[in-house]
Amino acid sequence: MVAAVWMACDPIEEKSLREKYFENVGTPITKAELEAVISITQPIPNQEGVVEGDQYVVLKNSRPDIPGVWHIEWGNANNRSSKTLGTDCDTLIFESNDVYDIYFVGISANTIIQTDPVQVTVTNCFDPWQTLLTGAEDKSDNTAKKTWEFWPSPNNKVVYFNGMYANWLAGGVNMIHEAFNNWDGGGTKLSVAGNYTMVFEYKGNKLTTYKPDGTILGEGTYAISHDVPTGGSGKPQDYIVGTLTTTIPLPGSTTSWELLGDRPTYWLWLLDEEHMCVVHPASTWAQGDFWDSYAWYGFYQAKK
Repeated sequence: MVAAVWMACDPIEEKSLREKYFENVGTPITKAELEAVISITQPIPNQEGVVEGDQYVVLKNSRPDIPGVWHIEWGNANNRSSKTLGTDCDTLIFESNDVYDIYFVGISANTIIQTDPVQVTVTNCFDPWQTLLTGAEDKSDNTAKKTWEFWPSPNNKVVYFNGMYANWLAGGVNMIHEAFNNWDGGGTKLSVAGNYTMVFEYKGNKLTTYKPDGTILGEGTYAISHDVPTGGSGKPQDYIVGTLTTTIPLPGSTTSWELLGDRPTYWLWLLDEEHMCVVHPASTWAQGDFWDSYAWYGFYQAKK
């Protein structure tokens, strides 16, 4: 048998704890005072060919008696990312180039105080797309270069053509490569285009194009971006992975029905170690139905 005895009692309030933690907590620190005791620094300057640089960011709260968390935010207004860190001091190593807003939220005298964001710009991160384009392994790989040539389709040997904008809605790269939905007489075959090549060099983002006889066609630079175009009925944001901007035309692209301009921007539909497919759309691509607009498609492969 188990017997239970219940006894009632009156709780005794511990007033000293209430006074210490709730009533006599003192005056909270001001935002200005909190901003004076925290620091956000990038102690390593960028240097050409050196891996370490402004991607190292040091956070420090010199008043550990004021607990709190660091907030890090980045991205555009429509696609904002964030991260929080509950630490007084730490060294962050960012993995991608971007503009970051960093602020500290602390608690002082039972009051939440938030500092104004400090904007940190990171430019020294190595973009892995540079490995795909140039073969470079990191920022110190200043001699890296990679040669690309036309990539003929397996059946029709097509290397570029003008055709329907947003062909990605009709099929994958391999299907479209055969000049599917082309509007210029079947596309241009390698035998007609010629064996033009282009070399991407990591140091200085240098781009050189070559004629079939090996002489230089053009010399310029290139820039890659992971930003993708948005809008229009073709939904490029769901298929295009980024952009490639150059100061000289890519081989074959001068046949584009759309004027290239001084700094042609090509959409990257495919980019890996062996293949690249670029799209140069009509300037009206975001207007109307995708059936009513056109684009130039170019196909390249890494030269063995």
